[in-house]
Amino acid sequence: MPGLDVTVNWKCQEMDSGGVFFTDSNGLEIVRRHADDYNERYNTTTSQRASSNYYPVNSGIFIEDAGEQMIVMNDRSEGGSAYFDNGRIELMINRRGNTSDDLGNEESLNETAWFDGRELGVRVNAKYQLQFTSSRYDAFSSIRQRYLRTQNPLQYFQTSTVPMN
Repeated sequence: MPGLDVTVNWKCQEMDSGGVFFTDSNGLEIVRRHADDYNERYNTTTSQRASSNYYPVNSGIFIEDAGEQMIVMNDRSEGGSAYFDNGRIELMINRRGNTSDDLGNEESLNETAWFDGRELGVRVNAKYQLQFTSSRYDAFSSIRQRYLRTQNPLQYFQTSTVPMN
């Protein structure tokens, strides 16, 4: 029995992102990604196009076209990409594999839980927010504000002067 990748997808027919998308980095900064850039950067010829174009998405991912952005903000860390089709964002909710990938880990990735006396895959109740903006700054701000609201990160504040005793 093969493994399963459970994904959720959003598609905007009018957007042509040209294989470029942006992911957050722990809600602190936005990183520009390009589909298939992995093969070029690391001089490899992997045939696993999907896995080499998936990146961690902690709070948001977006694509843009002609100054318009389509943003998907998530409530938990997931793998995400926009490699497959122009104008489409994909986030992976869950992944199950019944065999080893022979890449170092000898175990299968098959997390299960019991529901009503049956062993099933782990249920994930994820929440997403879809938003369209007209500037990259608004996209960055939306992702950061959502991160601060949902993740409640520890924040430190300091003064510009050090008190002398």
